[in-house]
Amino acid sequence: MITSNQIPNYVELARYYTPNVELVSSIAKTLLSYVKPGVLITLSGPLGAGKTTLIKELISDLAGISLHQISSPTFTYMNIFHAPTPIHHFDLYRLSSAAQIDGLGLSDYMYDKNSIKIVEWAEKVPELLLENRIHIEIIYLGPTEREYIIKKYEKN
Repeated sequence: MITSNQIPNYVELARYYTPNVELVSSIAKTLLSYVKPGVLITLSGPLGAGKTTLIKELISDLAGISLHQISSPTFTYMNIFHAPTPIHHFDLYRLSSAAQIDGLGLSDYMYDKNSIKIVEWAEKVPELLLENRIHIEIIYLGPTEREYIIKKYEKN
């Protein structure tokens, strides 16, 4: 069991409010300054909060591909996007442990120091919460309204 003192300390980097989905692309563009090879980006929020919408905007910006070419890997667990820095997009909604990541052969991708890792539902695999990462919490405020809180977690 993971205790709260094992989770790295964090600094809140930014907080955004959006009254509609059209502003999500501008949030994705601000995230670009935090994206470097080896980065782990985790997202949390309830079903329908807009995790995939934000990820699609971010991947589109990073890989230079159309939003229509990007989908969530809910049933495949991971999508790979070939860009100057490879992007591995994970959806862990259906998992419950790090052992399942190993069992599916995803570990090499998850811990690749030369790629960008973007993980939906990282809280399903608590061991990931121990890693240095950028975390985006999406708070559902209403049918079109969201709050985005961006934090940077680092081990001491």
